[in-house]
Amino acid sequence: MERAEGGMTPLQYAAREGNIEVGRVLIAAGADVNAPEPQHKFSPMLIAIYNGKYDFASLLMEHGANVNDGSLYMAIELRNMDTYTNRPNPPETDRTLTATDVVKMLVARGADPNQVFDKNPPQIQTQGTVTVPEGATAFYRAVKASDLTVMRMLLDKGAKPGLAIKNGGTPLMLAAGGGPARAQEEEVVDKAGRADPVEVISLILDGGADINAVNDLQNTAAHLAASRGNDKVVQYLASRGARLDIKNKQGKTPAEGAPKRTADLIAKLMNGAPAADKAPVAAAATVAPRPVASAASDFPEAPARYILEGNCTTCHTLERVKAKRFDKESWSGLIESMRGKRGGPKDLTDDQIQELADYLSKHFGPAAQ
Repeated sequence: MERAEGGMTPLQYAAREGNIEVGRVLIAAGADVNAPEPQHKFSPMLIAIYNGKYDFASLLMEHGANVNDGSLYMAIELRNMDTYTNRPNPPETDRTLTATDVVKMLVARGADPNQVFDKNPPQIQTQGTVTVPEGATAFYRAVKASDLTVMRMLLDKGAKPGLAIKNGGTPLMLAAGGGPARAQEEEVVDKAGRADPVEVISLILDGGADINAVNDLQNTAAHLAASRGNDKVVQYLASRGARLDIKNKQGKTPAEGAPKRTADLIAKLMNGAPAADKAPVAAAATVAPRPVASAASDFPEAPARYILEGNCTTCHTLERVKAKRFDKESWSGLIESMRGKRGGPKDLTDDQIQELADYLSKHFGPAAQ
C-alpha cells in the first residue's frame, strides 16, 4: 500500500506483509480482526487481499472476520487485475491460496454479492490505478472483467444483475458498451482471457435484468452497443427484445448515434430501409436494390434471420443460401467451416451457429423442398 499516515495496528501491518505466524500470535492476544486503518478504512482482511496475501485473509476468516467489509469486491478485483508490463502485480498464488480461492471462501461464508463497495483503494506502486465506480457491487466488477465463472457464482448466491451504479449504468450497459475506453499511455493486457460479450449479456439477461433500462443520460444498452459499432451485440440485444426506438436525452435513438454500418443494421432489424436510403423518396427509387434485400422476404421473421444477414452475406448473397437443402447437422458443419475461413463470420458463437442451423434446417432443409 502507499505510505501510511499512521494509526495502523500491529495486525494490520501483519496483514499487509502476510505474516501468518505473527497474525496468529496477535489474534490469540485479542487483536481486533475487523478494526479498520484510519486512512482508507480498510480492514485487516481488505489489506491482506489488496496486497495478495490470500492465506492471511483465510486466517482472518477462520477467526470471525466480517466478510461484508468489501473483501468480495476486492478479491474479484485482484482475480482480474490487469497486467502492466512495467509493473508486476502480486503473485497469482500466495503461500497456498489464490484470489479465486478467497472469492469462494467469502461467498461460502455469506458475503453479500449486492453490497456496494464504498472504499477508496490506496494506490500501490506495483499496480495500476484501481478505479471503483461509485455504487459498484461485486457483480458489477465481475461483469467489467467478463468473468463468467464469478458472475455465475454470485448469481447463485442472489446477486441482482440489474443493480445500477450511481450514474444509472447497469451491468448490462457495461457489458454491451464494453466499459470505459482504456488510456493507451501504458502497455497493458487483461489478466485473463475475456469472455464473449454475448455470453456475458446472455447471463445477465437470464438473471432477470431489464434489457431496456436507461441511465442518467437516458441511454439503453442498445445505445451503448450501437455507439461502439458493436453489431454483434446490437443483433443479440434485438433478438432478446431490446427496443431500438428509445431516444436518449439528446433525442437520439441507437441508430442515430451509431456508425453508418451499424445504423443500417438497426434499420434492417426494425424492418425498414437503410437510413441512407430513406429520403428523399425520389432519390431512393434510383438506388439499385441490394442482393440481401431481394431475397430477405423469403426468409421467415426470426432472430436467426438477423444473425444470418449480419454474418453470412459478406461473401455471398442470400440466394445462395436458399439454393441449399441441408439437414441441421450439415448446416451446422457448413457454418462452422465458414467461421474458420478468411473473411468469414469469426464472431459467431457456438450458440448462434446452432440457432442458425435450427432455423435453416427448418426452412431450407430436405423436408422444406
